Amino acid sequence: MPDILRTFSRKPRVQVTAIILGLGLVALCLYGTLLIVRGASAAHPVPRVGERLSVFTATYGKPVQLGTARGLKVGNVTVEGVRFYADRAHTIIVNAQPTNGIVRNLVVTGPSSWTKQQSIAYCQSFLPIGSAAYRTVGQYTYYHSSIGDVVLNDAGSSTCEVLIVPTVG
Repeated sequence: MPDILRTFSRKPRVQVTAIILGLGLVALCLYGTLLIVRGASAAHPVPRVGERLSVFTATYGKPVQLGTARGLKVGNVTVEGVRFYADRAHTIIVNAQPTNGIVRNLVVTGPSSWTKQQSIAYCQSFLPIGSAAYRTVGQYTYYHSSIGDVVLNDAGSSTCEVLIVPTVG
């Protein structure tokens, strides 16, 4: 009998157990990679522009304010819609603006200590998965996405806005 076969035939239970554990580890790694690539499981969507308002409510809890706060300006952005606190300290406010239950526009206001980079990075988390920037003009960065073009507006004063660009036609 060749040496390699004698090695595997000595303790078959140990080798079978090692193979099963190895396959289980590979399966677990693949599952974790799929969750990272998708951004969330189907059971737990992430709040993003283009998602249902109910996803925001499931993530942040009961809204702080319903309706609009017309005329309230932060930087050069008019803030209206459904207001949520995105953190326990109530320093990050997300104003989701739904149309027919779908959030098409949102404004984020963070703590006054936020830098421009922190504000933009936080707003980028609301972009649809797979969004790709294709143009920046002043404070506006445009993205191609699976739901159409999206724009991120760096409004200043620790505030940014993410909205789906309306289609013409």
